[in-house]
Amino acid sequence: MRGTISTQEKFDRERWRLANVVWEEMRADNSANCRHCHDPQAMDNKKQSEDAVKQHKKFASGKATCIDCHTGIAHKEPVEPKPPAKAADASTHARDEGFQRSDVIPPLTD
Repeated sequence: MRGTISTQEKFDRERWRLANVVWEEMRADNSANCRHCHDPQAMDNKKQSEDAVKQHKKFASGKATCIDCHTGIAHKEPVEPKPPAKAADASTHARDEGFQRSDVIPPLTD
């Protein structure tokens, strides 16, 4: 995938999708990159809000992982794009993105 997004504008359009790919990878590996530095056993509950303590207990029990609560902590969190309002808008959006109509709507078969 590296090198396929050649402008900031293209990156901005893809940002939500790319962030979700990373977030899913982080969920799959239980936020291993966070755990290189952050040890849940070393967290001082007295220095955290009541909500943080509650959430970190879920984390420590394996019911949640870092990214479930901390999206946007290392990078600016992307804004979720709004879906097109009408079917015609979906085709226009697809055309503007360089897709063919057949990429959006499967061809009819007999």
